[in-house]
Amino acid sequence: CHASVPGRSHCPPMKPIAPLAGACLLVGTLVTVLLSPVAQAAPAYDAEAAQRNWQEGPVPPAPALSTRHLEKVPMPGYSAITVQVDVDSLTLGQDGVVRYVVLLSSKEGARSAFYQGINCRLWQVRTYERYRFDLTPARWEAADDAWSDLALERSRYAIAIAQDGLCDDATPPISTDDARRRFGHNRYWSNTSW
Repeated sequence: CHASVPGRSHCPPMKPIAPLAGACLLVGTLVTVLLSPVAQAAPAYDAEAAQRNWQEGPVPPAPALSTRHLEKVPMPGYSAITVQVDVDSLTLGQDGVVRYVVLLSSKEGARSAFYQGINCRLWQVRTYERYRFDLTPARWEAADDAWSDLALERSRYAIAIAQDGLCDDATPPISTDDARRRFGHNRYWSNTSW
């Protein structure tokens, strides 16, 4: 087309293309989103995969043994031991493990202490160190036990600790402060059948 008269054009009027282009863009976007894996339904939670993929973070050293703020853990009536947790020792790691110091004592006066961790999500416990009262001076000694299932017979007092407020079912506390605040306030253990 050309302009034969200055200021006037013999070209036919152009049709607007913006609506057509917008519609094409919208259709293309919808196709992309619908075919994208992000838009697909999320896979079901795989507990076994979570267990395989979980890794424990660095373990802080055992805190100094203290009896200043002990919280007694309810145990079955037939239990021959008294279980107490040093609430000031409770910490929540970035790996989700709640670590603490527990003191055990018998009616005969025997006593022991352990620095342990509980993984609420995997329902497991691990002992990192044992306190050697028989040494001079008394001190922590590495145990380096592997993670074990809380359902095991030897871990019954650890189950009591978990159910005394350390774990909300399989959910850990949201912070160290939360762990210390709520420990000892979830006491349904006395109603548990052994």
